[in-house]
Amino acid sequence: GKLMLVTLFMSYYLSTVAFYHTHYFSWGTVTHSHLYFPFDKNSDQHTHTPIQCRLVDYLSSSVLIYLAVAAFSFTMLLIRRIYIPVRYYTPYSHVISAFLRAPPVSIC
Repeated sequence: GKLMLVTLFMSYYLSTVAFYHTHYFSWGTVTHSHLYFPFDKNSDQHTHTPIQCRLVDYLSSSVLIYLAVAAFSFTMLLIRRIYIPVRYYTPYSHVISAFLRAPPVSIC
């Protein structure tokens, strides 16, 4: 299970890095990457439907979101390791701080 997940992630990552290309459509230009062989004799016929372009966009976005969540989680764990809160305990630690107000002082 774990090995399959790592293999799936690495194959997707390598295909997005190694097979970068651009498609020109009547409605716009799409630049993306996925596994395909650019030196194949049918590489000129390599095209996508709008639904396939949307799927590639969703996959790329999900990888970006997972990376952001992982970076945030790692940062929070690192901060928890470095930051050590200092707490001073007194005999009055059980008293709520709202009740620790001093009486008003008149300055004249």
